[in-house]
Amino acid sequence: MPRIPAPRPWKSRYYVTEAGGKGIKILCRIEDGRERADSELRKWLEECRQEKERVRQTGLVETDSPYTLAELAAELLVHKQATKSKRTVEYYQFYLQRFVDWYGNMEARKLHQSHSDQFIARLRDLGISNTSINHYLQAANAVLNHAVNGDRITKNPWKKVPKLPERERKRIVTDQEFQQLLAACDKCFDMSNRFGVNKEENAQLLKDILRILRFTALRPGEIRKLRWDHLHLDDGFIIIPAAEQKTGNTAKEPEDRLIPVLEEGKAILLSRKEKYGHLPRVFSNLKGEEWSDEVFSRRFARLRKRAGLDTPDHNGEKLVWYSLRHTRLTEAGTRESWGFYTLMKFAGHTSPKMTKRYVHPDKEDLKRAAHEGQKRRLGLEKNEDTTF
Repeated sequence: MPRIPAPRPWKSRYYVTEAGGKGIKILCRIEDGRERADSELRKWLEECRQEKERVRQTGLVETDSPYTLAELAAELLVHKQATKSKRTVEYYQFYLQRFVDWYGNMEARKLHQSHSDQFIARLRDLGISNTSINHYLQAANAVLNHAVNGDRITKNPWKKVPKLPERERKRIVTDQEFQQLLAACDKCFDMSNRFGVNKEENAQLLKDILRILRFTALRPGEIRKLRWDHLHLDDGFIIIPAAEQKTGNTAKEPEDRLIPVLEEGKAILLSRKEKYGHLPRVFSNLKGEEWSDEVFSRRFARLRKRAGLDTPDHNGEKLVWYSLRHTRLTEAGTRESWGFYTLMKFAGHTSPKMTKRYVHPDKEDLKRAAHEGQKRRLGLEKNEDTTF
């Protein structure tokens, strides 16, 4: 026998139900009593039954109810909250906002592939890059695929919408530009009255962040969230557990993120621990809290402007925090000739395809590799001759 629907408490404030296949339906407040909840549930089930009947008569869909896209998006978020990390949930919450704002009231059965063209055009009108638009499309497709898997709709009309071409990140920070950024830190404001942070402390915070990002290839998000227990300086490493880092929920075999720390970086981190070890993050903001992504990005934009580096390069790319990571990985992969899979591990990638984006060997790199390879080969041949 099918289970009889019953109200259930939710957030210690409401009686709710998932009956009817439209996600969570609030029936009443808990203080209104169970009897009121049962009555509201019966009304809700009758509304759903009548709606199902109207839909069947149209013959347009095979699903039980004409779900709106907002309802399907809500169902996906509930699923992500139950199965994924907080970071992943926040990703979908952010990239579903415009999809829900613009199409949330539309019945899912009325969504067509042509709407994807409209969606992309509206995003472009806002000046959003192709890379970000692809994130919006990915989130929308996740909603539709989840709805198909849950028999909410019969097919995903956006399944064949191609990704937009993305320009690979190629901007690196030259030695001169890096020195300009460090010098610009000294132009920071004295925040003693507002946050109890003087000008020197404010400048030193940015200098420490710049140097650690430049020489460890940490992601900006990783340095914002870096905790003291991630530091294993006696072993010369920063270790971020698999469950806390970017690929922790995407890799088939998640691994801890291992970042080697050289002596200069070790000295910076030890100095910060001595002075700020009571704070929750290694690089807390001026309030002593974790940086938000938006504020962290704005802080670099102001620093870049003070350094006189606000002009995009010939590819239209501006320096960002991430450029420091890209610079270190490019340096390790070319000038320092790290092995490809060692570089892949250093970068924290799960796919060789991602690592290739950070390696840009030029003619001099190829020439040097050829000469060094020849030296090794001749040395081996010489040793082989003396062996026999």
